[in-house]
Amino acid sequence: MKWNWGKGILVVFCLFAAGMFALVYASMKQKVQMVSPAYYQDELAYQQLINAGDSAKTLSTAPTLTKSGEYIILQLPVDMEPKPITGTIHFYCAAEAANDVRFVLQTDTNGRQLITAGRLAPARYTVKIKWQQNGKAYYTEKEFLP
Repeated sequence: MKWNWGKGILVVFCLFAAGMFALVYASMKQKVQMVSPAYYQDELAYQQLINAGDSAKTLSTAPTLTKSGEYIILQLPVDMEPKPITGTIHFYCAAEAANDVRFVLQTDTNGRQLITAGRLAPARYTVKIKWQQNGKAYYTEKEFLP
């Protein structure tokens, strides 16, 4: 059997087709997760989030997250202490949507909230804190690794 250009081109074409089939098969098996199931509505409300972030930058200090034993301590700025606060804390895990956890913001009189660290999987989180006080919205994001 003699080797010629026609057979070489056929072999290269077959290898290319097999490689493309393998890539398509692997991509079909890939798990795809949306950042948010309501991403369109989130995008429409994004300007409000930007304004809330600007409001948070005007505070005397930024909110802090620290891990102390079995708890994660959220400390809001002292500007927030004497007035009622409502809001949410969202631990967003980009690697796995099942690790996302949301909490209602319920601070004590010192502007602190204790969160049980056992409720979080060991992963890197972006903590998204949204809160309102006297009709003014605030927002901040922090990276956190429990």
